[in-house]
Amino acid sequence: MQKTFRKYKRGESIGRSTKKILNALTLDEMFDKFMTFKKTEALAPRTIEEYV
Repeated sequence: MQKTFRKYKRGESIGRSTKKILNALTLDEMFDKFMTFKKTEALAPRTIEEYV
């Protein structure tokens, strides 16, 4: 029986890590992305105002 060979160790990520992404965006940019996402959820105008 052949032993399974893993390309990556457990815990290693493939591609960009979260740390790199967070370092690339400012807090304002993250908030803008968050608000854009919330607006696409078709929330009530009052809910959007509360987030702001």
